[in-house]
Amino acid sequence: MDDEEGMNDANETISPLGGPTPERYQSGSWARQLLERVAWWAHRVHRSGTLLDVGCGDGELLHLFGGNQSYGIDLNPTRLPLALKRGLKVSLADGCQLPYRDGCFETVVSMKVLEHVPMMEKMMKGINRVLMTGGHWIVSVPSVTLKARQQMYRQGSPVYCDEHEHFREFSGSEIPWFKHKFMPLSDFEAMFRKHGFEVWRQEGLYFQLPDAWLPGTSLKKLMETNLAHRICSFLPVIRRFPYWTILILRKVD
Repeated sequence: MDDEEGMNDANETISPLGGPTPERYQSGSWARQLLERVAWWAHRVHRSGTLLDVGCGDGELLHLFGGNQSYGIDLNPTRLPLALKRGLKVSLADGCQLPYRDGCFETVVSMKVLEHVPMMEKMMKGINRVLMTGGHWIVSVPSVTLKARQQMYRQGSPVYCDEHEHFREFSGSEIPWFKHKFMPLSDFEAMFRKHGFEVWRQEGLYFQLPDAWLPGTSLKKLMETNLAHRICSFLPVIRRFPYWTILILRKVD
C-alpha cells in the first residue's frame, strides 16, 4: 500500500484542496452534505480494520474520516498530490484491478464512482475479493429526480446525463423514453446481489420536485432546506427519486 512514486511531482494547481475549500464541498452545499453523510455511514459500519476509498480524488472523504488504517486510490494522477500533501495514504490505481490481497479491507467506499466505470461488474468482483466477509461497501451514485423525469417527458430528450463522463445514469424506476441511458436502481441492486452483496441500507439525499408541484417561491425555497429533504426521504413515492442514492452493502460470501 505504498504511495505511488513520483506523485508529488504532479501539477498541484489542479485542485484547491489545502487552500480554499472547493465550491462543491463548501459548508452547507448538497455535495458537502453527501460527503458528510457517506463519512457518517463509514464511521457507523467501520470497527477497527482497514478502509479503502476507491476514487478518492483529493482525499476529502479520507481526511474527514481520519484514522491510520485508511487508504485511497484514484485513476487521476493530477488530484492525488494534494491528498499526499495532507499525509493521506493514497496511490494511483484502477478500481477494476485492485492491487491488494484478498479480504484485507473491512470497509470500502465509492462516492460518485460507478457511473464512470465501463466494466462495473468487474469492479464489483474486485471489491468482493478485497473485502472481508461481513464487511461493508458504501456506494453513492447520482440518480434521476422527479423534476428531471418530468423534464425528459416534456422535452423529449435526456437530462441529467453526462455523455462525456458517465457510462450510465441511475433511476428509481425505468425511464421508458431513454432506456438505453438509464439503469433502474432495482437492476443495480440485483447486480450487487449477483456478486455476493446484500443491500443492508438504502437512502437518498436531495429531492427535486417538479415545478408544477411547487407553486410559488416560498415552497421552492422550502425545498432547499434539510427538514424538507428529511421529510421527503420517508414519503414512499418521492424517496425513490433522490439526487443522490446511497447504498450500504454487506458482503455475504
